[in-house]
This record gives sequence, C-alpha cells and structure tokens, in this order.
Amino acid sequence: MSAKAARESAVVLRGPPGRLSAVAPLPAAVASRDAAHGAAAEISILVAGAEPEQVRIRGGRGQGNAQELRVRLAPSTPPGTYEGVATVGERTVPVRIEVEPAVRLRAVPSRVELRAEPRGTAAVEIRLTNGGNIPVDVPARASFCLFDGGGIDHAVWAALTTEPPKGKGRMDVLLDDLAASHGGLVDVRVRGGAGSLAPGESRTCLVDLGWSDRLRPGRHYLGAWDVAGLRIPVRVETASKAPARSRSARSSRRTA
Repeated sequence: MSAKAARESAVVLRGPPGRLSAVAPLPAAVASRDAAHGAAAEISILVAGAEPEQVRIRGGRGQGNAQELRVRLAPSTPPGTYEGVATVGERTVPVRIEVEPAVRLRAVPSRVELRAEPRGTAAVEIRLTNGGNIPVDVPARASFCLFDGGGIDHAVWAALTTEPPKGKGRMDVLLDDLAASHGGLVDVRVRGGAGSLAPGESRTCLVDLGWSDRLRPGRHYLGAWDVAGLRIPVRVETASKAPARSRSARSSRRTA
C-alpha cells in the first residue's frame, strides 16, 4: 500500500490527549462478545512521539464491524498530528492521531476568603499547576468585579415591593439597586510568578489584591479571578462599622 493510500485508509482519532476517539471499521478479530459489551479488547497502537497510556474498543457504535476506538495519551502530549499503526492479532491498521489543544489549569487553594477594607490591599499565595498540553499565560496585571453576596436578591425584592419613583419603572429600580451592591473592581497584581506556565509546570504566585472604595462595612462580596479560563472564587468580608462614641463620652475624654 502506498503512503498516500495508507493515510487515506487510516483510522483518524481526534480530541484532547485524554479523550481521543473514532468510530471506524476494524478487523473482525476485535468484534468479540467482550468488545460488544465494552470490555477492553486485544489491540495495541504504536505511534511515534505519542505513546498511548490506554487503548479501548467499544462495540455497538456503528453498523457492521464499525466500532468506537478510544485512546488516552499523556495529558502533556503536545497538539499535532501523529501517525502509526494499530495491531490487532496478526493484522495492522494505519492510525492517525490528531491531538487538540487542551487547557487544564489547577489552583491551590481553589478558592480565597479574605477580610477587606475600602482602598486596602491583601496578599495571597496561590500555587498554579498546568495539567494541559499547551503553555498558559499568568498575567502580571488583571482585574475583576466584586458584588454583594445578597445584592441580586435584594435588587429583585426592591423592584417588586417598592413603588418606582416618578418617571422610572421597576427595571430601573432593579438596576439602581444592583449598582449599589457593586463592590467595585479588584486590582490584581502578580508580583511573583507571572508569565508563561509550561505543560506540567507548577508555580507559586504571589498575588496582591487592591480593594475599591465602593466596599461597604458589614457586607460580604463575591467575585472570581480568571486565569487562562480557570475562575478562582474570591469571597471578601468587610468589618462592621465601629459604633460612634457618644458626645458625653468624647467630652469626658477631653477633660480627663
């Protein structure tokens, strides 16, 4: 068989490294009772540069001898096209594996809870691990919004239970109340660990968070820092406003 004919007749598997699959005609040797019930069949695949960690065949995915072939590669296998052969008994079938880009970023801790004051700052350490097959970028500067945890419920309640001011409708009341629950933008600065994170690499990032002056006392706010598609939830609590001292107490302190 010519190289061109082999490529045209090859079983083509596409997907991210951990979930490559194809439905294609395979030699009758694998069309066993076990294969029809989803058990692993006797088959091996040899592909230069992309050694499979697992090969499985599932029957009942097509007509005739068409079956579903599933292959799992190492998560860090780079995107690209890999060619090789599948061996079934004494027969071989050409295969082509087309690995797609896969982003799989993990964070420890997976969520952040902090105390905050208007115009204040906080520092956290977050360890990021790139479990995908392409580099991801950790930006040195970013921002995200904070919203009062009960802001949406309160805005809906206000819109439904209060009479809108003259010239406004209930939707105006809803939006005005939502705007009041906005805790402003959080300024994110990664002063240690920013830049490209290679597949398989882990790095501890030192992150400074700067709060807005829109934070109100005695509230809790929710937001999320987005890094390469991974949303890291951030929950912020503000201290209750300290009770004001009475005039007589202040006077007594001055004369003491």
